[in-house]
Amino acid sequence: MDLSEIEIVKVEPPLGSNNHVFMQEQFFTNVWLRTTFPVQLLRPQLWTNVTHKLNPEGKWHGIDFKFLKKDLETGELHYQVAFIVTSTGTFDYTFRVGIIKLANGMPSYNPSLSTSMSSLSLNRRSSGDIRGSNDNLPSVSVSSPTPQHNSGSLHHRTHSHDYEGEEDIVDWKWAGGYGQNGFITVTPPNESMPWTKGPQYVEIAPHVFIGNFIAASQAAELDFTAVLNLAAELDLPPDPKVKHKKISIGDGAHHAIDDEMVMDAITWIKERLREGGNVLLMCRAGIGRSGSLGIAYLYYLHPELSYKEVLDNIWSVKADIYPHKGLQQSLERLFPRQKNLTPHPKITKGFSSSNLKNSPQLLTAKQQQFRPPSPQPKSNGSNGSNGSNGPSQHQ
Repeated sequence: MDLSEIEIVKVEPPLGSNNHVFMQEQFFTNVWLRTTFPVQLLRPQLWTNVTHKLNPEGKWHGIDFKFLKKDLETGELHYQVAFIVTSTGTFDYTFRVGIIKLANGMPSYNPSLSTSMSSLSLNRRSSGDIRGSNDNLPSVSVSSPTPQHNSGSLHHRTHSHDYEGEEDIVDWKWAGGYGQNGFITVTPPNESMPWTKGPQYVEIAPHVFIGNFIAASQAAELDFTAVLNLAAELDLPPDPKVKHKKISIGDGAHHAIDDEMVMDAITWIKERLREGGNVLLMCRAGIGRSGSLGIAYLYYLHPELSYKEVLDNIWSVKADIYPHKGLQQSLERLFPRQKNLTPHPKITKGFSSSNLKNSPQLLTAKQQQFRPPSPQPKSNGSNGSNGSNGPSQHQ
């Protein structure tokens, strides 16, 4: 298997270009190949440090392309991948193509063919990583890293065994030369995005919702009794019918959410549920900051689920939710998992954008067992607090 038999004909956007995209907007990339190898033996990837919902840490990683078609006249193979960017900043990218090993006459690896972010295929080190322009993690040594400095970032090329899944790759062919990266400049979200048009919210657990600023602004008429505001830049007017709390978090996945914020949020959610009613976790778009605390609440609520299982479940309800940097490490530290707990297939059945008064509460028998405790009687002047210093995982 000879890399010279693979020609990277064209890449879009081209290397050397600086491409603008709004945060929470899709970024599309394409590559065209000409080769004698069958499609089943090729694994083209975008190699980048851009942040998205599967890479909140901003680590260097490979994203598999989806094969679209073969041009019968030129013989060129066309691949594409798209993802939603979740942090502002400037990021690097390049392209590479791997040749997949044969095992008993069959390809030993079958790369993901999906462009949806719920099943986007990533490949990165499970311990340590490579320093990029937008992370503060210490760099670690890898086998023949051969880093290339370029505008303050490192473009690394590694041998096949350095990354998960790459033991099935014979070798990689890279587009362009060292230092010929492309760039993605990400600016704050565009004000014309869908979540600016009206209230959007979805139920992620019984009586717990994730939503946008507009939904929070209409909390009382939408039957929300409590709103947790997670947007540092936004404030809500007081409403005697709605209890409010603010935990200020910056916009974008690069803003870490510390352990104290996670515990504070979960404790407050529990207190409001004991009082009865519906709790809305809110940020500007109802995707990142509120999504991260929604992930945290579900991870606390379901000790039988791993972090990945919680992500899969919440994405089955709202696919564009993304976690913030360091969230997984924080949750695994705060709520360590026990072995031999029975997995639970689905944690909720969600709905969005319709008035709660008109929305049926459709819960299976399995889901009913995860309802919060019945509301506790309140004494005169009670604020609903139980005086707890923090949530207990099995309460």
